Amino acid sequence: MLNPNARKRIAPGTFAAVIREYLMSDKFTKLAPSTQRGYRIYLAQAEAPELLGAIDVNDIATPHVQAFLDRYSDRSGAMGQSLTALKACVRWGIRRGKLPPNVPVTYGCEVEKSDGGHVAWTDEQITLGLEHCSPQMARYIALQSGTGQRGSDVVKMQWSELVEKNGRMGIMVRQQKTFKKTKLVLWVPFTPDLEAVFRTWERPTAAEQVADPNKRFIALKKDGRPWTRPQVTSCWAHFERHRHPELEALTLHGLRAAAVQRLLLAGANPSQVAWCVGMTVPMVQRYARSIAQPEHAEQAISFLDAKAARSHVKREAV
Repeated sequence: MLNPNARKRIAPGTFAAVIREYLMSDKFTKLAPSTQRGYRIYLAQAEAPELLGAIDVNDIATPHVQAFLDRYSDRSGAMGQSLTALKACVRWGIRRGKLPPNVPVTYGCEVEKSDGGHVAWTDEQITLGLEHCSPQMARYIALQSGTGQRGSDVVKMQWSELVEKNGRMGIMVRQQKTFKKTKLVLWVPFTPDLEAVFRTWERPTAAEQVADPNKRFIALKKDGRPWTRPQVTSCWAHFERHRHPELEALTLHGLRAAAVQRLLLAGANPSQVAWCVGMTVPMVQRYARSIAQPEHAEQAISFLDAKAARSHVKREAV
């Protein structure tokens, strides 16, 4: 909650006043909770008087914003996220007459390019996570690496959403972001690895789920309650990743990248992967960039070998 005393220290007509109004607006409060948390982090820093907060709305310009962004030059991800938050605030301010309409103050700002995003876990690292992490975190790792879903969607998965199609187990997912506007519910199939470990999990009965609503969720914390996305991230960052040296530098979002890369290396094209995990094709292609060139080449040759083998079989049949 915002400190009421802090509001009194913000002078009217400053950029800090615009930020504060934006954070209390319907536009902001209708954003996804995870988006709100991310925006607050960077806008709270921008609000500081020694940074952007004390600048008059008629004086703030692109150089001021760029100088603020340059503070994150060694962290391209944070740099990009801070610009995104500022752009959202500025758009809101211009449309409501809080900022001059002539030139957006974020126009022309640059951020450092990312080196490819979150590093995908290898199959060996996923195995280490399943073996060395707590049972609760191991289940989360299995679910995310086996479905390719966002963490915010993994923690919401429920037993009642499991659906088997043509002998393949899968789960119905209403994604928080990709298909939010269309409200499309996806059937996401389990990978063979996930299906194998899934069969070992004890499934609560319908009566048990009614008696304890927490048991409706597949991924639970040690206290028997469902995870929230911030909780699972915090648990990973402060405890679980230290359980094995090879897991130290990894992020949980890298499990999603791993799921995408597994499908691509198995021979699925980007469009098929996009439908399988509920992702846009450009995002699939972004994850594909970090696959090593030899693996891409081997995949292509394997595809040609398989095509040649099919042709040979057809000729013999004739």
